[in-house]
Amino acid sequence: MTKVISLFNIKGGVGKTTTTVNLAYASAKAGFKTLLWDMDPQGAASFYFRINNKVKGGFDGILNGTHAIADQVKGSDFPDLDILPADMSYRHMDRELDEVGKSPLKQMKKLLQPLFDEYDYVFVDCPPHLSEAVAAVIILSDLLIIPTIPTVLSMRTVKQLRKFISKEQKINTPFRILFSQVDSRRKMHKEMVAYFLEKKSKAICVNNVPVMSDIEKMGLVRAPIASFAPTHRAAKIYEGLFLEVVDCFLDKKLKSIAN
Repeated sequence: MTKVISLFNIKGGVGKTTTTVNLAYASAKAGFKTLLWDMDPQGAASFYFRINNKVKGGFDGILNGTHAIADQVKGSDFPDLDILPADMSYRHMDRELDEVGKSPLKQMKKLLQPLFDEYDYVFVDCPPHLSEAVAAVIILSDLLIIPTIPTVLSMRTVKQLRKFISKEQKINTPFRILFSQVDSRRKMHKEMVAYFLEKKSKAICVNNVPVMSDIEKMGLVRAPIASFAPTHRAAKIYEGLFLEVVDCFLDKKLKSIAN
């Protein structure tokens, strides 16, 4: 049964796309048939995999069936890893969903259903704003990962986001908070990570992603870090993070939308 994992935060620059790219690679490397859906109009995840962020017919073409979503999927340079790219037409997802006049949730589920039988894991790189389309994808997900920097203001944003998602949007998707860009030289970062791992352990990923210049090299190499530096500490961290994702699905409370 396909498992869908969305990565989302309303704050940009928190390592969301980098994490999505490396998790998808770790999944494929482990032998799982994997799809990365680049849902961000900027197409950064597509860029990392050397995929042209051009969607034939745009999102509207996918939505109205002129261009089947399965036909938009591109193979990557890595076995078992495919990419569904985004382009700037994704900026208008909500407007186009609204024009159809049906529930965004039902439309998105219908849209994605053909992909569910093809993949073990689908990772979604969501854009950094909570639109109707993004909310629908999060509802359809089996797990939501919220990357964030370990600062007071960033955690305040996560708290506001969780409250809005659960209270206003009525979304009950299981979630995990991932500390990203952790600077071990900063006392606040170390204290925040230690505090939340102790007090909120079930909601926090054990593997946190430190600030590392080699992670930034991904943009130059245009590949996941484990593909060009397999023994690097960061590569091992993302592999460990993927194992945490797999372990989440051993929890019977997590749902599957493949049925």
